[in-house]
Order: sequence, then structure tokens, then C-alpha cells
Amino acid sequence: MDKEKCVVCGDDFDEYSGDTTEQMCLTCILKRDDPECLKMANEPDDYVSPIKERIAEVNPDALFADGLDGAILGIVERFAMPPVALYDRAKCVEILMKQDMTFEEAEEFFEYNVTGSWVGDGTPCFAILIENNFSNSSS
Repeated sequence: MDKEKCVVCGDDFDEYSGDTTEQMCLTCILKRDDPECLKMANEPDDYVSPIKERIAEVNPDALFADGLDGAILGIVERFAMPPVALYDRAKCVEILMKQDMTFEEAEEFFEYNVTGSWVGDGTPCFAILIENNFSNSSS
């Protein structure tokens, strides 16, 4: 069984021990999802810093969305382009709503100021995560 290196803590982990699409060990995934372990918005964050450092190692020209560190998922690779930061779109909107915006205001701000801003090949990507409720069994 291959070992992966966690992009957050640097520990080795089995490829099946956690969410390997994000290259994170199970401990760091659980910390990320625990609101007590992850500070949001502009506060310094021991969890986010190693991820941003890892992204910068992979692509020194990668850019980050200001104030949305709490929504970083990891790194995304694109065809014929350098890897960049990947954010959870829904978490970005949640962070904006914590800045005294309504859902509609946060959505509009996000669409216009974040996803509407192309600043070169280092521009981050934003994922819309879809829960998989489908089963593999045939009816």
C-alpha cells in the first residue's frame, strides 16, 4: 500500500486512511471540519499556513483569495496550466456572511469580486461540492 504525505502536517498516511483527493491525513481532515480547530476569515491559522506554503512550493505564482483562507481545500491541477489553490465555494460564501452580509449580498459579492476576477494563471479555483447520494446498485 502506497504512503502519501499530508500537505498540512507532513506525516505519512495510507492512501485509504482519509480523503486522499486533498492529500491530507485523517487527523487534519477532522481538524479542518471542526469549527473549534479552524479559525475563519482573516485570523492567522496554524492549519491554513502549511497548506498555503505547500501550494506556494508547487506553484510560486499561485494566488490566494483575500480573507477566505478558511475555505481552502487544497491544490487543483489543470490541463496545461500550473496547479493552483482550490477553495470550497460554499465555505467562501459562509465566511462572507460572517462579515455582516446576507446570503444574497455574499453571493453577489463572491460572483463579482472573487470568481469574476481573473488575475492570470495563478488565479485560484472554486469547487461546488456535490453530495453523492447515488448507490451503485441497480433497481
